[in-house]
Amino acid sequence: MVKIEAFAVEQWMDSYETTAKYNTAETCCASISVDDLHALSDDKESDPFAQFQSTKLTYGTIRGSNQLRNILANLYSQLFSVPASLGAEVSLWKSNEARGWQLEIEEPKGIIRPNTKLIIINNPQNPTGAVIPRSTLEQLVDIAREKSIIIHSDEVYRPLFHNISPADPRFPPTLLSMGYEHTVVTGSVSKAYSLAGLRRSLSISHRWACEWVKLQAGTTAFVRFNKMGKPVDDVAFCEMLQERTGVMRVPGSLCFGVGEDFKGYVRIGYVNETEVLEQGLDALGKFMEDGYEDVPVKKPVAK
Repeated sequence: MVKIEAFAVEQWMDSYETTAKYNTAETCCASISVDDLHALSDDKESDPFAQFQSTKLTYGTIRGSNQLRNILANLYSQLFSVPASLGAEVSLWKSNEARGWQLEIEEPKGIIRPNTKLIIINNPQNPTGAVIPRSTLEQLVDIAREKSIIIHSDEVYRPLFHNISPADPRFPPTLLSMGYEHTVVTGSVSKAYSLAGLRRSLSISHRWACEWVKLQAGTTAFVRFNKMGKPVDDVAFCEMLQERTGVMRVPGSLCFGVGEDFKGYVRIGYVNETEVLEQGLDALGKFMEDGYEDVPVKKPVAK
């Protein structure tokens, strides 16, 4: 018979989560009720249970119900409609046929408000096929820099340039190369490269805007605790922490490692109820002051 190794993390959770006062080891987001979910709906009048009571428990519509697909279809819209749908105030900066579909750079100065957060441009433009020349981009950057406004440049049609050469002084560089740190550029392989089936896109920005997009993702953090430069015994740390404070963590070496892996690391779940996380962190802080000295250093694994 095939022997499957014990799933240590589940065994740990099963042993400790029912007695934890502050479960900050969970990977799931804080749960909500059906009533909470209904409260998020725009339709406050309907009964959220009515449709389920008469629904037969078949496999359902394989491609998704028309109601669901209609809701999802609305998410694909022009750039200015998306922020408007989320409640943002949108002012339109319009190009003009009489000017060869060029933008008048003085217009943004009149429509930018004290609370303006984002300027969105499309370059090359759709549907006119015009481009926003370098000089206009330079002036736009100056306007945005004065108020630290983010510029989002949708460059999905780059590099499809037909009647303008890169040697032309009007040729538009990618906005990302213009030295303005509050810049986001988006594009895809669907237009210029005719690879829409690959479903690939890109979003590029300067580091300041993407520092939060780190390798750590999801709902957990993996933190190492040390003493005098050496990792602590993470199993003992988690056991003592929960016993003394009620704060639950998951030991990395036991639940995720093999041999010498993840010594001193503990998993922290941070997408909890805000009150639970805050109180759990407060309790951890007190433990670090009063009880951390009792936590032993991790011993080498016997070979």
